[in-house]
Amino acid sequence: MARSRPYRRSFKTTRKTLPLNRVKLLIIIGGNAAGMSAAMRARRLAPDCSIKVIERTDRISISNCLIPEYLSGTIENIDSLQQLKAEVVRKEHDIDVLLKHELIEIDHRSRRISIENLETNQNYDLPYDRLILATGADPIIPNLPNIHANGVFTLRNLTQAKHFRQFLELRKPVRFAVLGAGILAQVCASALSSYGMEVFLIDNRAESHIDKLEEPIAMCISDKLHNNDINVYYVDNIASINLSHEGIVTGITTNSRVFECQGILIATGIKPNLHVAKQAGIVTGIDNSIKVDRHLNTSAGGIYACGDCAQTFNSITQKTVYWPTATNASKQGRIAGENAVGGNVHDKGTLMTRIWSCFDLQIGRVGLSSHLAEKAGIKYEKVSVSTESKPQLFGGSGIELTVIFKSDGGRLIGAQLVGTDGVHARLNTLSTAISGKLTINDLEELDLGYTPKSSALWDPVQIAGRLGGRIGRK
Repeated sequence: MARSRPYRRSFKTTRKTLPLNRVKLLIIIGGNAAGMSAAMRARRLAPDCSIKVIERTDRISISNCLIPEYLSGTIENIDSLQQLKAEVVRKEHDIDVLLKHELIEIDHRSRRISIENLETNQNYDLPYDRLILATGADPIIPNLPNIHANGVFTLRNLTQAKHFRQFLELRKPVRFAVLGAGILAQVCASALSSYGMEVFLIDNRAESHIDKLEEPIAMCISDKLHNNDINVYYVDNIASINLSHEGIVTGITTNSRVFECQGILIATGIKPNLHVAKQAGIVTGIDNSIKVDRHLNTSAGGIYACGDCAQTFNSITQKTVYWPTATNASKQGRIAGENAVGGNVHDKGTLMTRIWSCFDLQIGRVGLSSHLAEKAGIKYEKVSVSTESKPQLFGGSGIELTVIFKSDGGRLIGAQLVGTDGVHARLNTLSTAISGKLTINDLEELDLGYTPKSSALWDPVQIAGRLGGRIGRK
């Protein structure tokens, strides 16, 4: 009997390169999702270009999304949150990475920057042909008395995460407050509850993230928090953070009451890090982010911006938005990197797709909410579905889905869903449908895969299409 041969398939690939157009010196400020995506794309397309990445911390390519998993102990080693190491990038990709260096000045007329070595405090200048700003974002810190006290934390880098976990393990607080009730607050509340302490959220009544979700989705999140003994308190304002005589956090005073606690996490949002760009006269736009065109050019010639420091646009409304996510940063980074070395690609905007967890709940959103549709002046209809993710015999559980579509023509413009199973796949299906400009009637006719162990005969997305189609035909 003849032996079977192993299956081999060969691929013939051609490495795309671009003319340098005199771009010999490319400097990228920032070494995380946007900055490293830009550096890698530029290197692939321009193998002879000199590329430098300036990073103010001691690491590049940090997965901030995994910090809550490190806090909870699901990830034990903090080094696991680093996706790329500087020495590997230098050796394998010929990209010079300067760690613990910070941008302090941009002179776009002479095309030079000044940077500071944070270890030696030495300042020096570097010339560039093209400059990419991928400076990221910083936490929004409320202007409160004692906001920088020991026991008050933010989570934006690994050093902060390490100190926070050490505090939790050594001090063992009994009650812990989280300022905010948005995505980071929900995810971190889940992580903090694993320490066995009482956790509660304090949110601004006028800017509540939960209340701006569709009602069935918001109710599921609120119920999940409540069922895990996490209360959400809505206040009009916070007056101060209270300290003991020894300088230890003892509570928070609001307009309505005093909340006792031994630690505080600030999760009130982030803002673009661009004070140097502003000093250089680079124009800013929505939410104080750097204003860019569809090629990610800034107002200063030869300078691009991408990621959490830059604006993008909503691909449904075509209006400018600030949407600081890892996926948007990575995509914009590739565009900026390619255009900086002679390319001509466009930013196609964002559908504002996100998915996150709150305990065992998975929550997803894509496109416009009804709140955003109203703000954009779009007449819409919406349909909500409450069904099973798959047969209960195979572990199926409840899933809530709301789909939003235009009143005229039924074009899909948004969706939100929540459940403990199958949320990610359905979110991606709906994102693809919205990108493809499908209508609510098209959803019922989608030819989706079915097997009882992983799906229902009629998928929740198809059911939403059927029910929504009835609304559209009235």
